[in-house]
Amino acid sequence: MSVAPLPPYNAQGYNNYQIAPPGLIIPQPVFIGTPAFIPSEYPVQCVCSRCQQPITTRIEKQNGLLTWLLVGGFLLFGCWFGCCLIPFCVDAGKDTAHYCPSCSQLLGVKKQI
Repeated sequence: MSVAPLPPYNAQGYNNYQIAPPGLIIPQPVFIGTPAFIPSEYPVQCVCSRCQQPITTRIEKQNGLLTWLLVGGFLLFGCWFGCCLIPFCVDAGKDTAHYCPSCSQLLGVKKQI
């Protein structure tokens, strides 16, 4: 049984044929470049969707659902005299917003909950 040669690929990595002959397996194109933006707790290297510049994101911590749930939990357990405000001072319970340092576009938010 002979195997037919693979079809040629264009500059974008896609083959020029729409339908492969039966029995011929065409490898899928592999995207080589900047991965999709996935927010995390730390700055991420990516390409800004607005200014198209390769950047390292600028992060800011913001009060989110987990922060408010912790405050409610402290109030529920009797921390009435200011101790219930501790979650507003601790960054570990806050959401992380990622911004482009060039154009200040919000790229994504990593939510704790």
